[in-house]
Amino acid sequence: MTETAEQQLASTIQYPVVLDAIKALATEYMPLKINGILDKEGQMIVRTARLDVRKHRVAVEHKRKALKADALKYGRTVDSAAKMLTEPLVAIEDHLIAEEKTVKDEIARITKKDEERKQAVLRNRLDRLTSVGCMLNPADVEAMNDDTYDEMLVIAIKVHETKKAEKEAERKRLAAEEAERKREAKEANEKRKIEEDRLATERKKLDEDRAELEAEKQRMEAVRLEAERKAAEEKQRKEENQFEIERQEAEEKRQEETVKAKQEEQLRREAMRPDLEKLAGVADTLGALAIRVPGVSARAEPRRERVISVLRMAAAQIRQIAAE
Repeated sequence: MTETAEQQLASTIQYPVVLDAIKALATEYMPLKINGILDKEGQMIVRTARLDVRKHRVAVEHKRKALKADALKYGRTVDSAAKMLTEPLVAIEDHLIAEEKTVKDEIARITKKDEERKQAVLRNRLDRLTSVGCMLNPADVEAMNDDTYDEMLVIAIKVHETKKAEKEAERKRLAAEEAERKREAKEANEKRKIEEDRLATERKKLDEDRAELEAEKQRMEAVRLEAERKAAEEKQRKEENQFEIERQEAEEKRQEETVKAKQEEQLRREAMRPDLEKLAGVADTLGALAIRVPGVSARAEPRRERVISVLRMAAAQIRQIAAE
């Protein structure tokens, strides 16, 4: 149903309020405002307007339900009549669908079983080929008939046996070569060991000879050093004896000169004794003067001490001269 037809049909339905009246209500009520919670008058006006609009809305809703009641009853009658017809038809259709499904399921089972058999055959074929080292595309193997596959398998077995025999022969050849290599290595090791033992024996003998030679050199060196030490000791002993003789001779000469000098000094002193006694008398006089220096004032006392010191030093020097 188009929009124009819907509008035409709607125009034939009478409601308690018309659209023009609703537009008039909108013009009157939409500008209404409440200026805060203290605007009691505004609240009253808005509430009266809301109740008026609600009254019209409820009237329209009641009219809608009244107008639609007959249509709803008719719809239920239509549904009930259709159900009386569709239920037996659905039962028949379900039976037919079940029968078709039985056939389809059997076909699927047979197809699946046949596919499983084919896959089992293919796996067996591939396993037998793989066991003899033959790797083929599974699709190609699956496409072969039994005769073609059997021929392929016989060929693969022969090739496998040939390769196996070749590998065994190669293994034996390599084993023989390895055994020969080990034998040669063993002989080489034995020869090397013998040569090493011979060289070790020669080195040992050479070391022993070198040690004996070194020991003999050391012994000869020790003998030489001992001889040199004894010669040096003998030379030193002779030099020391000569030095001792010369020292003793010099000491005897010095003692003789000392005795002679003492004798001459004693004679000289004996000859000079009266003069020495006179000089010693001068020293005694100076010593006595030092004792008899008169006392002076405290200010002149340092000079008095210096005079006494000069007199005593002069007396000591005169005594030393007289004693020479």
